[in-house]
Amino acid sequence: MDAAHAEPCRVWIMLLDKWTEDARARGAKSATAYFKAQRALSECTDTLTHPCETVRLKGIGDSIARRLEVEYEQWCRENDREPPQRPSAGNTNDTSTPAPVRARKQRRTKEYIPALRSGAHGILVGLYTKVVDERDEEAQVGKAELIARAQPFCDKDYNVPSSGGNHVGPRSLRLHGTSSASQSAGLSRRAFTTAWAGMKTLIDKGYVYRQGNPPLFSLSSQGWQVAQALATAEGVAKPPSQDATQDPAAEPTEAQSEPLPPSSPPGDILPQLYLPPRSQHVLADQDPVDVIDEETAAQEGADANLHLLINLVPSSSDDVYEVGPPTQPLPIGTPCQGPKSISISLIDSSPIVISSSSMTPHEPREPMAATRPPAPRSSPLCEPATPSMPPCYTFPPSSYTIHMVMDFREVRARSLSMAGGGPSRRVTFEEALQQRGVSCELRALELGDIVWIARPKPDLEPSLARMWSFAQEVVLDTIVERKRLDDLAHSLVDGRWHNQKKRLHESGAGQVIFLIEDFDVTELMQRYGKQIQTAISSTQLIDGFFVQRTADGQATVDFLATVHQTLEDMYRDQPLHVLKEHTIDRDHYHELQQRLRADHPSTLFHVSFHTYQQLNGKSSSSGTLQDTWARMLLYIRGTSEDKVLEIVHRWPTPQHLVQAYRACSSDEEARLLLSRTIDPQTPVARRQIGPKLSERIWQVMRA
Repeated sequence: MDAAHAEPCRVWIMLLDKWTEDARARGAKSATAYFKAQRALSECTDTLTHPCETVRLKGIGDSIARRLEVEYEQWCRENDREPPQRPSAGNTNDTSTPAPVRARKQRRTKEYIPALRSGAHGILVGLYTKVVDERDEEAQVGKAELIARAQPFCDKDYNVPSSGGNHVGPRSLRLHGTSSASQSAGLSRRAFTTAWAGMKTLIDKGYVYRQGNPPLFSLSSQGWQVAQALATAEGVAKPPSQDATQDPAAEPTEAQSEPLPPSSPPGDILPQLYLPPRSQHVLADQDPVDVIDEETAAQEGADANLHLLINLVPSSSDDVYEVGPPTQPLPIGTPCQGPKSISISLIDSSPIVISSSSMTPHEPREPMAATRPPAPRSSPLCEPATPSMPPCYTFPPSSYTIHMVMDFREVRARSLSMAGGGPSRRVTFEEALQQRGVSCELRALELGDIVWIARPKPDLEPSLARMWSFAQEVVLDTIVERKRLDDLAHSLVDGRWHNQKKRLHESGAGQVIFLIEDFDVTELMQRYGKQIQTAISSTQLIDGFFVQRTADGQATVDFLATVHQTLEDMYRDQPLHVLKEHTIDRDHYHELQQRLRADHPSTLFHVSFHTYQQLNGKSSSSGTLQDTWARMLLYIRGTSEDKVLEIVHRWPTPQHLVQAYRACSSDEEARLLLSRTIDPQTPVARRQIGPKLSERIWQVMRA
């Protein structure tokens, strides 16, 4: 490298050295990158005239080269030097041989294949079985049913985290130099995930789609290919090249032994044509005798609901196909004797070309075409969908037992000192209810403090047990919200009382019970007597909820035991109707239950426990903008649910209210906008907004 060309490199090395020192002083990780670039440039023996040419060196990328170019041009201006010209592709002035540009290795992306018997493996196979059963490639399934389908193909539980036990863990996670016992103890402390964690990986990889709330899952086109391969390995699906109906030991029938036409050798792609029932279509410019003989046509009245599936053989014309041998014995008529020409309009709605298949002509098509109508399924456990009744599971009364589930945060006493001065412990209602003969489970409930669930009995016939596996646990139509008197008073002050009533109202439960347990009655009634009486009265008269007051914790236990016994008597001879997850949407679930109660007043419709948790979760991403806007207004001191509903009714979004404020001619008019707009038009006093509250809301909105 000559002196003329060495000077720019020395300047570039000086700049890189400066950047390295600055990055080290800041503690930035870029110091290592700058140091590697400086070392690569110092060891370079090629002739470099412009900073953009440094990208050919190992350790210098586009970002460093661009920064070198900017900084070097600034250095040239400060030192009265002429900046070098960027070399072009056609520049031939440089007679020196340029160094070969180092080709960067392209990173090979591997297709993700879940490990055998892992959580993701079971989920894909479970989704595949749903697609095959529904005969729909876009079939959606809820979490409860998907877990029931996936669990047989996974070694890890989808609901219960691994407890560790004597399991040492995979070899890749073992630590050298430690005993198996210590490794097992360490792994068990970290084993808080279930096999369902594989769902996140499948969604990130694009194999599974998640939609709605409660979430519904379906296979993508890429996930379908992987799921089909995994299902084939599990024996659920047969390989595409394997004939699923022909017995190797059996003699071939006449239809199977019929040779292929010369224009369609084995293995070619054969399009298939689905013809709807003859009562619904007529082929244009064709006599029915050309395809179906007269004797078969005479049976049209008896076979009007049967379908025709035939193969189409390409002909010399691009617009005309010929009828080839059928994929299976035709359900109506006789097989076609020789090719027939049929003109097919791809935009006509009569014949539908549903897909192409690489199967042999006598091989049955797998039921996975989205446009092919599913075969009718009749099951005594699956309630058929009618115009007024959504699809649901129906379980007989003798197939389940009823259990009480209480939120684990509900305690009967905050602490109880142990004998001998031991540490205090929390006392729950579980022990008292067990003494009354009521089995009670403690869980984290998203809504309510006590609910009742129906659980399948252990010894059921296989078909009924499989149907129960899709629902697992069913929440009954009764919810109890327990409030101690001091908690009730505090919830009235901070607004939790109205928020809880709103969530219980939107839950769709038919029987909501507010259980008020007295505590420190004298002091609380002196301070909050009017508010408590008003809250209890409005809850009964306006909200329509049942309110029960008890004297103490023992009376609460007695009341819960009575409700449990009443529910057992009520459901003893009553079948359970459980809505399927794909028919439920959180934003319209309350309206769905209201419509079902109006159409079927003597039938109760329930949901699974998992769906109940998803519908009533606080942290759910679902919900409308108006719901969020209403919750925001409830945090303003002085507002109530009735006042907020009146505001949201007139100004559905914050933007509407802000625009109304901007339309006011003065600040005084804006301060009193809500009171002057709502008060004269609202006959209900509790929905009226006074001048002080109107001004407070205006101050919050303009902050």
